[in-house]
Amino acid sequence: MKSTKQVCVGSESFSEFIDGNCYYVDKTRFLRPIFSTKDRVELFTRPRRFGKTLTMNMFHEFLNLDFKNPGDTSRQERLFKGLDVM
Repeated sequence: MKSTKQVCVGSESFSEFIDGNCYYVDKTRFLRPIFSTKDRVELFTRPRRFGKTLTMNMFHEFLNLDFKNPGDTSRQERLFKGLDVM
């Protein structure tokens, strides 16, 4: 039986969206072009309440390392499972 997804309002935490079984518009497709360019600066221009902070938090979660075990990617695998980047 599938559980019903929730609408998360006011949260800017990518992990809260995933762990809370909330609707998330998959913006992980932005990761590949951002990290394959040699540009030193990226500018994200979008209207207010368009998900800029949530997207930056998604970048943070993708790049976040476990300093005690740098090779452990289990957190990223859990958070990004089923999303475009995987």
